[in-house]
Amino acid sequence: MITHYAATPTVNGRVDADQRSRADEATADRSSRASPEPAAIDPSESLADILRIDVLVADHDPISRHVLSRVVRNARGQDNTLRLLGCVDSSIPVKRWENLSDADVVVLSTEPRDDSAELISEITARDISVLTVSTEWDDARLAAAAAAGATGFLVKDAEMKGLPVAVRAVGAGYTLLSPSLETMVRPAGLSAAPARAGSSGSRRSALTERELEVLSLLAQGMSTTETASVLQVSPATVKSHVSHALPKLGARNRLEAVLKIRSR
Repeated sequence: MITHYAATPTVNGRVDADQRSRADEATADRSSRASPEPAAIDPSESLADILRIDVLVADHDPISRHVLSRVVRNARGQDNTLRLLGCVDSSIPVKRWENLSDADVVVLSTEPRDDSAELISEITARDISVLTVSTEWDDARLAAAAAAGATGFLVKDAEMKGLPVAVRAVGAGYTLLSPSLETMVRPAGLSAAPARAGSSGSRRSALTERELEVLSLLAQGMSTTETASVLQVSPATVKSHVSHALPKLGARNRLEAVLKIRSR
């Protein structure tokens, strides 16, 4: 706390005793009402502890759970920022998942036949980020997962070398997808052909300046928090601008909107 002191008043070059006494009493009163000192920072807490992302792996296949968990666990040995909380069978109800309340990111493995939108919604409703991995994707499944709140979309392979980087990105608030999936969410007709009435080009002109600014920053790879910081607004305001921009762009979700802006 910073205390401001006023000069002690004087009379003819000498301190007035009564006024000095009152000043001393005021100072003592301020001291008695001073707020407690802030708690000291624990010196044992490392930067890795502060930046740590707690991860829960969810998969109905025990072999796949083992592989994904091993990748996350091994990544911890590289920079110590990822911590595996455990792995769960995704076929059991979410309310029975152990360690879910402590997770920052859930790595959710799904199969092509799975309808995972409801499951993703249950997880994201708890303010937990979801990174989905699958051996096969189509545009409908990708759109449904994004609409349910997932922010990471990876093609599943035998080694999953890119998983640790993807977890860190999703945990930091970024939207991420495998490069091979971009064509699935990139709307048709975004080539060099002139924009027609009602096309994406004319829709972009309907965006407000701030909406276009928000989407442009997101398209550059910034997270919601970083975009809010640049524009000096709250993250909720950024999300609101995105929501208002979606129908104007004819986009089903934020991911599709960002890709449309990136394809200008």
